[in-house]
Amino acid sequence: MSTAKSFDQDFIKGVAYILLSTIGSSLFGLFSKFGLDNTPFFLITFLRFAIPFILLLPFSLTKYSVVQLWQARNWRIQWLRSSCVLVYQYSFFYFLNQQSLLDAAVLQSTSPLFILIFESLFHRQRLNMLTLFSIVISFIGVLCILQPDLGVISRISLVGFLIPVALAGSQVIYFHQVHHAPQQSTLFFLFFLCSIFTGVLYLFSGELFQTSTYGHTSSLVHAWVLLGMGVTSIFNQSFRGFAYRYARPSILAPFSYIALLFSGLFDWLVFNRLPNLCSGLGLALVIIGSVIQFYGKKRFIS
Repeated sequence: MSTAKSFDQDFIKGVAYILLSTIGSSLFGLFSKFGLDNTPFFLITFLRFAIPFILLLPFSLTKYSVVQLWQARNWRIQWLRSSCVLVYQYSFFYFLNQQSLLDAAVLQSTSPLFILIFESLFHRQRLNMLTLFSIVISFIGVLCILQPDLGVISRISLVGFLIPVALAGSQVIYFHQVHHAPQQSTLFFLFFLCSIFTGVLYLFSGELFQTSTYGHTSSLVHAWVLLGMGVTSIFNQSFRGFAYRYARPSILAPFSYIALLFSGLFDWLVFNRLPNLCSGLGLALVIIGSVIQFYGKKRFIS
């Protein structure tokens, strides 16, 4: 009885934190959509990591000395997660630069399907029939939202496919990290390593020497957009880390589908783009699939 009560309490805390993380993720997508209209591709990807790193640096140094930071262990895990995040981020920005915010959010929200698969492989657990059924329902919903005429089967869809796969891999690794390393140190190295890689790639991309065709908004607004990306990124990662202290990613993953509602709302209010009937049906199927997935997973663990 006490074990069940403890599970419920941890689960509620995990859900609360993952919902806050989802809000941050949705806002990050909105700021990114604006940022991509005014900043070269490789530069904005570098700034996406460099700005959070600069913002976190003073807080990290107040808690850890430079020597303590560089004596951090599990470098292999740090590099592995950073690699997943980099693949996800480049794919997400590339897709978002050509498609709508809702379409990008839909592909991102399919990561729970791969989280289930990755966790079952790592823990050598078979997926039950209810979970498999929820995956099929959610996937059909995703196809309804994207629709063939919006480019589901196209070259860009291959890039889009990397979004949920890389994101799922990073979240499964992140769950391991929050239980074996201080979260502040983990975030510090994530943004640091990604800043180094994206910075080098930006220097070799040639964008630095190209005549800019961007800058459709004022520099002040542009600066606020970039700052918004940095703050919401830290917001998203921090609360996601808190959530994973209380429950596995596969248990909390269905609640990340709430991002679809926020992204659809932003598409409507900001970009004046309403989903059609097929997209509405897809959203309903995704939500139904996530509910089935959640109850099936919780019943299995309980």
